[in-house]
Amino acid sequence: MSPESGNSRMSHPVADYLHELYLISGVSVPETSGYPALSKLLNAVGDSLKLKISALVNQSNNGVGILGHSFALWSWRGKQRQTG
Repeated sequence: MSPESGNSRMSHPVADYLHELYLISGVSVPETSGYPALSKLLNAVGDSLKLKISALVNQSNNGVGILGHSFALWSWRGKQRQTG
């Protein structure tokens, strides 16, 4: 979580995500423009779990382009993987 500008309060990861989507709405490519914000949200949630989870965006170029897996979720141990 990051402090809001000009405010000592801590913001909530979901509020940060929605704010970032609001800032980019109408000025970017609809599908992929929200990926950085979603990655931050998933990583914030993953950091709060007992088994730490990290989100990787566009982890590899498998020749499929944007139609391939956009995200991968990895445990810190690297043994559990979920793509989607």
